[in-house]
Amino acid sequence: MNDDAPGITWIFAHEVARVPYRTVVSVAEDAELSRALGRIVESAAHLARARYGILLLVKPDHHITDFVSFGIPDEQRQLIGHLPRFEGFLDFLLRSPGPVRVTNVSEHPASAGIPPHHPIINTLLGVRVDLHDTTIGLLYLANKQGAPEFTAQDEEAVANLAIAAGLAIENARLAESERRRQRWLEATAEMTHLLLGKVNRDEALRVVTRRVLEVSGADSSGIFLVDPADPEGMVTFDAVEGYGSEELTGVHVPRGGFLTEVLDTGRPVISPDFTRDERFDQSSEWAELLSVLGLGIFVPLVAQGEMLGALAVSWRRGSPHERTATQEAGLVEAFAGQAALALQQVQADEVDERRRHWIEAAAEITRLLLGEVDRNQAMRLVTRRMLEVSCADYGGIIVRDLADPGSHVLVHLEGRDERFPSDVRIPRQGLAARVLETGQAFQSDDFVHEEGYQPIPAWEDALAATGLGMLTPLTASGEVLGVLFTAWNRESPCARVARRETELVRSFADQAALVLQQIQAQEDRDRRQRWLEATTEMTRVLLGDVDRDEALRVVTRRLREVSGADYGGVIMIDPADPYRSLFVIIDGLGLEIAQGTRVSQRGLTARVIRSAQAFITDDLAHEPDYSPHPGLEKALSGVGLCMLTPLVASGEVLGVLVAGWLKGSPHAGAAKREHALVQSFADQAALILQRVEAQRDRGRLLVLEDRDRIAGALHHVIIQRLFDIGTRLETAAGLADNPQVQQRVTEAIGALDETTQQVRSTIFELAPDDVRTIESRLLDEIDSARALLGFTPRLVVRGPLERSVPPRIRRELVPVVREALANAATHASPHTVEVTLLASTSRLVLTVSDDGTEPGDLPAGDQIADMKERAERLGGRCAIRPREAGGTVLEWQVPVG
Repeated sequence: MNDDAPGITWIFAHEVARVPYRTVVSVAEDAELSRALGRIVESAAHLARARYGILLLVKPDHHITDFVSFGIPDEQRQLIGHLPRFEGFLDFLLRSPGPVRVTNVSEHPASAGIPPHHPIINTLLGVRVDLHDTTIGLLYLANKQGAPEFTAQDEEAVANLAIAAGLAIENARLAESERRRQRWLEATAEMTHLLLGKVNRDEALRVVTRRVLEVSGADSSGIFLVDPADPEGMVTFDAVEGYGSEELTGVHVPRGGFLTEVLDTGRPVISPDFTRDERFDQSSEWAELLSVLGLGIFVPLVAQGEMLGALAVSWRRGSPHERTATQEAGLVEAFAGQAALALQQVQADEVDERRRHWIEAAAEITRLLLGEVDRNQAMRLVTRRMLEVSCADYGGIIVRDLADPGSHVLVHLEGRDERFPSDVRIPRQGLAARVLETGQAFQSDDFVHEEGYQPIPAWEDALAATGLGMLTPLTASGEVLGVLFTAWNRESPCARVARRETELVRSFADQAALVLQQIQAQEDRDRRQRWLEATTEMTRVLLGDVDRDEALRVVTRRLREVSGADYGGVIMIDPADPYRSLFVIIDGLGLEIAQGTRVSQRGLTARVIRSAQAFITDDLAHEPDYSPHPGLEKALSGVGLCMLTPLVASGEVLGVLVAGWLKGSPHAGAAKREHALVQSFADQAALILQRVEAQRDRGRLLVLEDRDRIAGALHHVIIQRLFDIGTRLETAAGLADNPQVQQRVTEAIGALDETTQQVRSTIFELAPDDVRTIESRLLDEIDSARALLGFTPRLVVRGPLERSVPPRIRRELVPVVREALANAATHASPHTVEVTLLASTSRLVLTVSDDGTEPGDLPAGDQIADMKERAERLGGRCAIRPREAGGTVLEWQVPVG
């Protein structure tokens, strides 16, 4: 695009502002209008980067009256000669229901009929120029520069300029009506003097009714106006003068009697005694008020073929002016025509003024696109400007929540006398849902009685007086982002005007949608930046010496900060007991007390660990597999959205990252759309855990190396020396004759043997855990159980335990013994406990027998469930039965083959 070419916003505002001014000053000078249209064509070509631009003006019979072009040299323009006719391709463009974009004109079925000497066209964009639902021209651009075809943005820009062209032509035509109106004003100079000033509609109506009383000697006059948005409905007594009937001003009356005849036929009606005429069908109250009136003349107010309403003029019975008034009906009709033109001009001025206000409001909203703004602040500004320019009583913004198909968010709602809370989540139903789903605006004159009207109960009373209501979609880039709600109370004087301004409301909504789209994009960028910063912090943690718990606290804290989660935590698999998990870190909702709690892998957590797939739910408490730890159930009852994301490193699931949001959280919608970022964050956390484990392994390796070195020294040096000393002492004992010496030497030899045994035990203890025997580990569990039971249980082992039991069963056996002893201590209160292991080549049977509580009295605890689950995973079973001598026997057996 040429750098000197004006932008679309400047062009639209500048051209729309200048064309009416030139039209009024130049009084329909064709040169001035042609220059305005020429600038529009040139601007359209610059905006869309078109080589050629052409504007054809036509009459209703499609006869071309003017031909404005850009980019066609004068010589070639002269060769074209006469104005082209609408046939072939031009006729196709003119009759198309909307803008037309053609990539290759020569291949188009309707390409015939392009005038001779017309530039060769390849790509084309055509837009009709309409005025009041009538096609008055065709604006088309040819040969897109720098691109293979015209775009939707080009189409939108050219469509706006086509509107500007229509406005220019419209104002040129208004100039012609001004000239006609001026001739009437010359005939009624005093009235003209009053109407030439800047007056509002109500003042103009009062001037008309007062002047008609003065010039005609009538006793009462009034003006009925129809609503252009509802031409078949009620009419309004907009101005009444004389005989005490002023109190009727503003009253809505049905179309009937004289009004129907005048408005339907467009001809005046004269009644010698209208209040006694059968066509007088008003209420008895009105009949009594107007009963003294006789002669009545009802004249249509028609301007440029538009029925604006009717002028009613009446005289008292017996009035000295009554006789001449009938003869002056033609003058009253002429005066009504003058009044209609004046009224139309006033209304046009009001429309221009209101349009200017709308444009200013839209421009103010557009300025929001130039900076970074807070969403709620921007939506408040949109709502308030909407209320100001439309005179609506209520306005609001409803935003679609893409992450929650069951609801949307009422971001802001405001009334002239009331304030409502923001960011209220409401069900996605009723009229608003219909507009969101269809993208089609909805309007009703009786909004609160429409089927589908479902306000929030707390606001029902405040909105009960609503009459006219509009729901306009906020659409940007083809996506419906939300709804603009606007409403007027019944009998609001602004509602009638608002019905004629639905297109302005929609244009304003389009600007608001662009702002909302930018704000949402800005919020997404900000949130992504926060995620990036948090991930960077995780990377820094990876680069340093890592303490596991401190690192996980950083993970949980940063996760909550960037996602707005109400609680977060890390559940890790216990390597020593892979089927149990540990709450390492948990933060929020007062759940910190659960840190360090050991839980069984069941429900949702187990599903995530086994599948290594994330799990997301919008209603945690109602998930079928939801089985929280008893101490956490109450705190988690209010959680809606919950994410459980596996912590996977090198293909191994290390644990689960948990994040939850309370129901109604304003952050839940955005968080749900950002699960990929949560997963990335979890991957960083898994790397941290892997690094922690690697550091721990290196530390353990160093310890094991030290142990191995010490054990080697003890074995190869110390024990050997002790053995040598013992050998020499035995030799010395044989040489000694003194019995006392022999006894002492023998005692020393015994002490050396005992010391050697202790050193050997120390060497054994220095060996790594993975080379310890299963029996030694079971003895550790037996010793640990003494603290719980108050005595040491008895351990009996039968069969080749070490040789016949594979590692996968060994890993389960020690936790099972631990849980069985803990269960006996907790529930049975025994005096004796015996643990028996029977190992064979085909089966391992563990029996734990106690003399405590009967099994029927035992509560179902986590230990029992875990032992059964472990047995079932290994293809075995676990059962509890009464002991014959009293007490309980737990039998846990699994196949080993």
